[in-house]
Amino acid sequence: MITAIAAVLIVILIDQKAKAYARENFTTRQEQGFLTFYLVKNPGAFRGFLKNKPKLLLGLQTFGTVFVTLLTILSALRGKDKVLTVGLALISGGSIGNMIDRITEGEVTDFVAIKWTKNLYYNLADFAIFLGALIALVRSDKM
Repeated sequence: MITAIAAVLIVILIDQKAKAYARENFTTRQEQGFLTFYLVKNPGAFRGFLKNKPKLLLGLQTFGTVFVTLLTILSALRGKDKVLTVGLALISGGSIGNMIDRITEGEVTDFVAIKWTKNLYYNLADFAIFLGALIALVRSDKM
């Protein structure tokens, strides 16, 4: 259980610190290798989905965050598969990190694009969610 809590808190802390850094420093486009850094405020979900329905989006995100956090807790309490629990914790921490932005900023701070994604910008919470989903998917037969 401690590992899951630590993973969630670490993701949230690193994500929020990175977003604060991006808000201060990425006001101009900076290219470094295959990455582009630039501050993008996203009032919606992926590709601006539901940007004109912020209350619905927050409700859906809250439901999803509570659901995956409960799954994380249940997985941690069962203690059978620590890898799955860490995967779920990454999803939970990333979702909470993005929800903090949505509540405090009214939008999510994105700041890094991979060149071949055609200017789709992400943040560290998004990467944690993606990595956690991959881990959970691979380990889902253990649930």
